[in-house]
Amino acid sequence: MENYLGSFLKDINITERQKEAISKMLFLNEMQFKDLIEDLSDELERRKDGKKDFLETKNKYTVKRNDSRKRLAKLTENKFKNLVLDTYLVMNHRRPNEKFSDAKEIDTLIFELEKMIKTLKKQKTYEDSVIENIQDGGNIRLKSNIYNEYVRNILIKHNEDLSVVNYMEKIFNEHIHKLKKDEFLTLFDTNEFIGRCDNIFYEIRHFEREYEYHKNNILSQMIVSPSVKNLSELNTNNEFKNYVITNEMIQICRLLFKVNEYKKLQESESSLSKEINGLICCLEAIKEGFQTQKDDQCYIRIAINVNEIAKSFERKISKFDFVDHNHIKNLSNHQKNLENFIEANKDISNLEESRLFETFPNMVFNIADIFKQILNEIPGENDSY
Repeated sequence: MENYLGSFLKDINITERQKEAISKMLFLNEMQFKDLIEDLSDELERRKDGKKDFLETKNKYTVKRNDSRKRLAKLTENKFKNLVLDTYLVMNHRRPNEKFSDAKEIDTLIFELEKMIKTLKKQKTYEDSVIENIQDGGNIRLKSNIYNEYVRNILIKHNEDLSVVNYMEKIFNEHIHKLKKDEFLTLFDTNEFIGRCDNIFYEIRHFEREYEYHKNNILSQMIVSPSVKNLSELNTNNEFKNYVITNEMIQICRLLFKVNEYKKLQESESSLSKEINGLICCLEAIKEGFQTQKDDQCYIRIAINVNEIAKSFERKISKFDFVDHNHIKNLSNHQKNLENFIEANKDISNLEESRLFETFPNMVFNIADIFKQILNEIPGENDSY
């Protein structure tokens, strides 16, 4: 990578560019970052060789990774060089030459914090049970109630308008007594459903490819007659078509649930990134203090910064319903301890022999550990690079 970048490295502000690169790649775990380096190296060789249009598919890789490798070939030379540069700078940040053994603990903590911002562990148990109950046989009224209740809970959780789910329940209650079991699908206008979903998924590109797959499966079953608008107009004797369309609509509904979680996740990441990056910078400053033996005034300034970061972080996470209140209380206690420490040591000149560097870092490490515990509770998706 260094040879490929060449003089390009001389024309940029390394420090500022590295900060930007680290920010871009905070959400890659170690394995994903390692895969990215390997794929970029393969793409470099492909571009030098010039014999193939894109990297070949490998059976040992996931479909998502093979798709990502192919997309590298579509990048212009300038964009590809920028991606290589960002990866190179982050690699130097994550894997520096080990010169100071005292800094190893901080290096580990910094890396874990960067990795923990991703966290995004998806809680699937309840959602899966809802989908299974809807898909399985059984009472149509019960299945509809399960679906409506789940949608209602999601809308309430995100303070969304309940008019849609109220309307769904109203329509169902008005018509359920008229319906036979196999006529339940007439409640859904398929074209209208797809039209509304198009608007949603074209705005949230993250799930667009998966949505298109399910949408095309539905359309392929309706191709018999372009005038078909409702499922009731399909050939009622063709159980397979009805099954496919029903199943694909359920899968799209499942994606809609994911969209809500994804939006919530983006809000959390965007809201907390300033505090996370600020804490990482403070940990870097402590590491530098170990290496260069900074004076106590330096540690006091760092302590003040960490104190403000912790207070801001606490205010924001208090608004998220997925955070354990015990963690918030624990963070508050450690923040107050740090505040008392600052107050007790603000006039360093009166201390006969100050040894702040022996006690202060552990207070910051405790706060950083709580940050990690809280970030672990953020729900979300596993993203590819």
